[in-house]
Order: sequence, then C-alpha cells, then structure tokens
Amino acid sequence: MKIELEGNGHGVWVKNWEAVFEDRLKWHGPYYRWTGFIGGKQTSRTLSKEEAEQCQTWIENYRKLQEKIAELLKTSLENAPWETREQR
Repeated sequence: MKIELEGNGHGVWVKNWEAVFEDRLKWHGPYYRWTGFIGGKQTSRTLSKEEAEQCQTWIENYRKLQEKIAELLKTSLENAPWETREQR
C-alpha cells in the first residue's frame, strides 16, 4: 500500500493511492457504446453490458445473413436461365 503525505500550504493530508486506484476502477469502464444512424443522423448510445451483448449477437446474425444472401445471389446468377439457354 502506497501512502503519501501531501501539503497545500494549509496543512498536510494523507492520500491512500490504492484506495484512489480502486475508486477509479469504479469510475472507468468498460463502457459499452453503440454508434449508428437514426433518422439519417449519426447517434451514439451508452449500453449496459447485457444490451451490448445482445447487440453483438444481432450484429453477428446480420453478418451471417448478409453472407447467406451473397451465396444465394451468386448461386442464382450462376444458374440463371439466360446463362444456360443457347445464344441466338
């Protein structure tokens, strides 16, 4: 434990740096932030840990859906009837 004496011209006080550090841990993060567009304007929101985890799940699901759509589109275009019929 580190304890320091500090003076300000009006006296001396003791500062327990471990207590300050522990207290700062309560002040600082982790903070969970979401940034996106609402009504055409960029917006940021502070989320709880649970909300952030749910958003992460939604984002992962969205990315998987986008991959599936891209695969479906590729397959559909490869098998398109205008690609397989004879050219006139």
